[in-house]
Amino acid sequence: MMYCNGDTYEGDWKDNLMEGQGELRLKSLNTRYVGEIHGNKYHGKGTLETYNGVYVGDFENGHQTGEGRMEYKNLEVYEGQFKNGLRHGNGKLVSPIGTFIGVFSRNLQEGKGKMMYEDGSIYEGNWSHGLRHGKGIWVQVDKNQEMAGIASYNGDWVYDLREGTGEIVYSTGDRYIGPIVAGQPHGNGKLILLSGVVFEAKMNNGVIEGKVEVTDKDH
Repeated sequence: MMYCNGDTYEGDWKDNLMEGQGELRLKSLNTRYVGEIHGNKYHGKGTLETYNGVYVGDFENGHQTGEGRMEYKNLEVYEGQFKNGLRHGNGKLVSPIGTFIGVFSRNLQEGKGKMMYEDGSIYEGNWSHGLRHGKGIWVQVDKNQEMAGIASYNGDWVYDLREGTGEIVYSTGDRYIGPIVAGQPHGNGKLILLSGVVFEAKMNNGVIEGKVEVTDKDH
């Protein structure tokens, strides 16, 4: 059946409503749906092709809701839970920057999750609005890709920045424990050398400032 606006439908009908299996093409939106329909709405299992990509999975009252797989035009691939057309719930997102496995809310990473980046680093911890936020651990597995000589960080994050209190392990094996501001040691903290010697020092943007107190071996 072709409508005056150019839309077409081929499939089952019941009481003058699209009902059952069918194929619906919406010309104005450049979309194509093939699958189960209930009361003129996508409902059940189906495939939806849009300008944004191709979705295969569950539908409810016209929206992607339930379990599904979305292959986006920007080369991202998501498998997991959807709600009202958005990534929502547990899922796996593969993108050019890496692979994320965890919880989503309204399309963005939210709550617990693990990100394996293409540069070889791994972050596991809390997320908010798609950014690392809260408690988390970042580790650079590939030693050739270490960021500013940092091998790992375990501590607080504020919207993708190391911020709060944490422990930095450097590529040399030395460690810093204390306050972090904008990704750098800042404030009264503790430097622990690989040899075990401990320094109590005040840090200013990653640089030791003022007097340094040397204590015994770290225990």
